[in-house]
Amino acid sequence: MKYCIKCGKQVNDDAIICPECGCQIGELKQQVINVVANKHRRYGGAATAAKVFCIISCIATGWLLIPLIWTIPLTSVFCGKVDRGEEVGVGLKICLLLFVSLIGGICALCMGEPQEVKY
Repeated sequence: MKYCIKCGKQVNDDAIICPECGCQIGELKQQVINVVANKHRRYGGAATAAKVFCIISCIATGWLLIPLIWTIPLTSVFCGKVDRGEEVGVGLKICLLLFVSLIGGICALCMGEPQEVKY
């Protein structure tokens, strides 16, 4: 048996909706599974190097102001995906290479796929 996260009522394990309050249970369970699965995937040192060079590039181009319009969002999306262990697409890696940092983009293209972490 499991419990509803909204009202605390005990519900069947195969229930999708709480009979007491109508809160969805099944979908939230899948979101938790996805978060837990991604926590066990990590990138290697090339991803860390790419993050560092992209952040340095944002700081270095800060005095120009206009490049910050694309360097900050690209860097934050990339860093977020790497931190969560999500797949980083080739398009994002190429945009990092062209618009943010040459060295950071090369590191991003070389970083490979996230690997499972054994605890």
